[in-house]
Amino acid sequence: MKAFLIPLTVASSDARIYVNPDHIVFVREVNNGTQLVTTVINEGAVMPIVKEKAEEVYLLCRLARAQEEGEG
Repeated sequence: MKAFLIPLTVASSDARIYVNPDHIVFVREVNNGTQLVTTVINEGAVMPIVKEKAEEVYLLCRLARAQEEGEG
């Protein structure tokens, strides 16, 4: 299976990060955006807060999965 990533914007720095939707285990809205919790990487959880709203994150995940399935 080919890894697929969605682009998101870190709320505190405007940095662009790319997240594999299959690694997202929890999503919650916070004051300035959405917090994502991903599976353990390097012995710890990654919990960025991104500018995109939860609905946008879910939509990007669905689109990435659909595109990946279409290519497979």
